[in-house]
Amino acid sequence: MIIARIVRPAALIAATFAVFGTAAAQQAVTRIEGKVTDEVTGAPVECKMYVYTPSGKKTSQKSGTDGTYLVLINEAGDCKFVFAGYNVYRKEETLNVPPNTQFKDIKKDFKVRALKEGTPIFSVRGFDRNSANLTAQGRKELEGVAEQLRVNQEMNVLISVVADEDQLGPVRAQAAAEHAKAMDAWKKAVKKTKKGATPPDEPVAPADPVDPNVQLLKDRINAVKNALSAVKNVDVRVKYAEMVLPSTQQPTAAAPVAPKKGKGKGKSAETPAQTQAAASSHATLVASVGKVKQLFD
Repeated sequence: MIIARIVRPAALIAATFAVFGTAAAQQAVTRIEGKVTDEVTGAPVECKMYVYTPSGKKTSQKSGTDGTYLVLINEAGDCKFVFAGYNVYRKEETLNVPPNTQFKDIKKDFKVRALKEGTPIFSVRGFDRNSANLTAQGRKELEGVAEQLRVNQEMNVLISVVADEDQLGPVRAQAAAEHAKAMDAWKKAVKKTKKGATPPDEPVAPADPVDPNVQLLKDRINAVKNALSAVKNVDVRVKYAEMVLPSTQQPTAAAPVAPKKGKGKGKSAETPAQTQAAASSHATLVASVGKVKQLFD
């Protein structure tokens, strides 16, 4: 009788051990825990967290009111942590989970930048003088805000505009000067009116002129809206305000001119106040963090 002898190739034997070896060395659960804090103040931050495993699976949770979190991972490789929400700037960090066959703890703290209403974003000379044309710096800052809004889709922003200088004062002074001139002419005409003749009517004081800055600020807001028109839900997420002109740019009245002395008829003792403002140097385009909603509002 002939007994057949079975010979297994070395490669087949190695493959068999590899399969069983892999099964026996499955990845154990890794517990990742730590705390999320504000990078500026160090205070704990409660925020949304998204965790992407090495295979691409996504889970979501939130850190506690004390900033603590706990994540269980049963895969080895790079895990991506994404922090987002109404109250923080979006941030991504990667954490490598090493291969292990036994339960393992990893301690990992994260720092995020908390969003707080009123926090300044930028403050620049954003427009050409007394114009709604954006400066190069103004356009650059608005592009930066548009990108922040794109990345942080739950973020709100307040944008404020301000005039360069008082424009009403000079207009008002010009109108007052013209009225004063008309009054001088009228007084002379009255004195020259013959007895029994009807004197000319007294000039009517001019109505207060419209402040050019009223329309200017509206035009500046429209210019900003156009620059941010591509932002998703921009009408809801961006609010606008008109800032008060700094006191250094408010008009100052000049001292009245004294009448001339001597023979002849003197001029009026009062002259229209002249207005003047220091050179404009304050910010005319300002952005800050808008209303920050509570988590899961």
